[in-house]
Amino acid sequence: MDNTQSAVLLETKLHRPRVPRNFIARPRLYNMLDRGLDHPLTLVCAAAGFGKTTLVSAWIESHKQQGSSTSLPNVAWLSLEESESDLDQFIRYFIGAVRTVIPDACAETWGTLEQSVNASNSLLGVLLANDLAQLRQQVTIVLDDCHLIGGTDVYELLSALLEHPPESVNLILISRFVPPLPLPKLRARGKVVDISNQDMRFTGDEVHAYADIASPHPLNQRNLETLELQLEGWIAGLQLVTLSLQDVEDIDAYLASFDGPPVRIFEFLLHEVLTKLPSAVKSFLLMTANLEQLSVKLCEHIIPHDDPDWDTDAIVDYVVNANLFITRLDVQGHWYRYHPMFRDVLKRAAADAISQEHAQAISIRVAYWYESQGSIDQAVKYALH
Repeated sequence: MDNTQSAVLLETKLHRPRVPRNFIARPRLYNMLDRGLDHPLTLVCAAAGFGKTTLVSAWIESHKQQGSSTSLPNVAWLSLEESESDLDQFIRYFIGAVRTVIPDACAETWGTLEQSVNASNSLLGVLLANDLAQLRQQVTIVLDDCHLIGGTDVYELLSALLEHPPESVNLILISRFVPPLPLPKLRARGKVVDISNQDMRFTGDEVHAYADIASPHPLNQRNLETLELQLEGWIAGLQLVTLSLQDVEDIDAYLASFDGPPVRIFEFLLHEVLTKLPSAVKSFLLMTANLEQLSVKLCEHIIPHDDPDWDTDAIVDYVVNANLFITRLDVQGHWYRYHPMFRDVLKRAAADAISQEHAQAISIRVAYWYESQGSIDQAVKYALH
C-alpha cells in the first residue's frame, strides 16, 4: 500500500466519528463518563443501536465546547476491527492512536516492533506498560467496537495493563458484549465505571426531546408513550420511526401496528424507509451493504451504471444528510461506514434483491480496487466473500 493510501485508511481508524446533527445532549451519561476519568477503566457496554459510539464522541465534543478549563487534556481514539485480534497489529494501532495526541509516546515498544524482533506477548505487554507509565501527560484512550476482537491475546494485554494501571491513562472500552476482562476483581477494587444497556436507554423525556427535533410531524403524548413502550428506549428504532413518518397520515394507527420485539420493529421500519427512498439511493444502499467502509471513489469503481445522471457523490451526500445510519470516519469526508445493525439489515435486504452472481461480481470489483491501492489484506477478504 502506498503511503498516501495507508495514511487515509489509518486515519479512519484513529479519527473520532462525528456527532449526528439530531443528537441530543445526555448530561446524566456525561456525568458518568466524567466520573470515569478518576478510574482506570470505563466500560460502555450495550446492544447494537443504543448510541454507544455517538455518546462517547458527543461527550468529548461537549468538553471541547465548554472551554479549556473543563476540556479533556488528550483523547486518543481507535476503531477496532477483527484484524486487530493479532496482538502485534493491535499494539501498533494502539500506539498510533496515542501518538495522535502525544507524538513520541511508547518509543521503546514501537522500536521493538519495528526491529521485527520476535518478541513474546508478555515482553510486549511489559514494554507497553512501562512506556505508558512514563507518559508525562494524561491521556484517555477510547477503544471502539471491542466486540470485534477475537482470541485472548489482546484482552490478556488489557487485563495486565488494568492490573497495575498507569496513572496517566484512562481506558474507555465500547462494546456490544461484556469483554473477557477480570471485571469482578476490578469492580471490587473500584477501578471500573460501568455504563450499561439500561443506562443507555432513552428516558421518556429523551424520547420526547429527540422526537421534537427529528420527527417530520408533531407527536402527541400518546404517540410518545407508545414509542417509549414499544421501543424500550432503543435509539436506533426511534431514529427509524422518525425517518418512516414522512408520508404517514394516521400516526396513531401506524404506531399501533408495531408488533413484536424491537429488532423485528427495526426490520419493519427499515423496509418502510427503503421503499420511500429514490430508486438510485436504494440501489446504492443495497449494492454497498457488504462494505465495511466506503468512499466515493470505491463506490464509483464497484457500481456499474449507464445512466449519465448517476452521481455517486450526490447519493452519498443524500444518505449522510438523511441520517441513514452512516458515520463519517475522517475530517475530509472521504470515508464512511454504516451503523452495524443498519448494515446487517441492508445485507439481508440485498440478499433478496440482488442475485448471488451480481453480489459476487461486486465483491470481486471491491477486491480489485483494494488490490490497486496496495491493500492486499482487504483485497483477499473481499475476493473470498
